[in-house]
Parts: sequence; structure tokens; C-alpha cells
Amino acid sequence: MFGAYNGAAPWQITNRYFGGEVGGYGSALFSLKPSSRFYPATGWNKNLLYLGNGCTSGINPNGVAWGGQIDSFGLFIESSMDSGHSCPSATFNNLALHEGGAKTFAIDVVEVWSPAVAESDAEDELGGSGGGVLNNDKFAADKNILMAAGLYQAHHERA
Repeated sequence: MFGAYNGAAPWQITNRYFGGEVGGYGSALFSLKPSSRFYPATGWNKNLLYLGNGCTSGINPNGVAWGGQIDSFGLFIESSMDSGHSCPSATFNNLALHEGGAKTFAIDVVEVWSPAVAESDAEDELGGSGGGVLNNDKFAADKNILMAAGLYQAHHERA
């Protein structure tokens, strides 16, 4: 069980890295099982975030990634969300996040979390209330990633 945190920048579809560390809420990689490890961004390079979609050249992959470089990301999830890879990277000074000797891994479950937004802030920051945090322009790319993979399920934050 492992993953990544993005507080560096809003997601944007591009064929190059983007994002910058913002006020201590930058990007990080982590592992929870079989051992707990945390790898914050080192600042050694600016290869923080990558989101490729519609790339047909064969050079840039379609998917979402944190750190590293093309074909050797710190964490990469293919656009199908069926598989990915994790490699050591200078961006996070991390080890491979998954266990075993293989570079790639199969994905069982993908979870996308967004920080809770106070109800009083919801209308101002998210353009209305009651639709959930993914139903706004700020998180449109997150929603589109899940929709493209057929994994988006709308859940209301108020029962």
C-alpha cells in the first residue's frame, strides 16, 4: 500500500513536468505496507508532477506521475489505472515504493482524496455547495482522470 501527495500545484494535462513547492505543502511519496516510509520533495530538481493524456508519439506515456524521469518515475500510474511503476528518484530521494524485484506493479485499488473544505468556504472557493469537492474547476483534472479510467463515482459529502 503506497501513494503520493500533491500539494504543489493544480493538475494540468501536459507532456512535461510542472508544479513547484508551495509553502511547505509540496509533493511527497509514501508507503504504508509492508513498511511505513515518507519521502518529501528534496528540491534537487523540479520534476514534481506529470499528467500525460492523448500522447501518441510513444515517447511520453499517458498517465499520472510524481518525480523521477520518463520511464523511471518515482511513482507512475498508467492512464488505464491497471498498472504502474515506481523507481528511485532524486526528486524524492526515494526507494521503489512497491516490494519485489519487478519494476512494474499491478493495481488493485486507486483512491483519490481531497482535503476537506469547510462548508463556509465551499461556496466561495468551489463555486457552490453540495456537489462535492471534485465538482468544481479547481479539481476538474482529478475528476477527469477518474472518469477516463471509468472509476469516478459521485459521492455527496452531506448525507
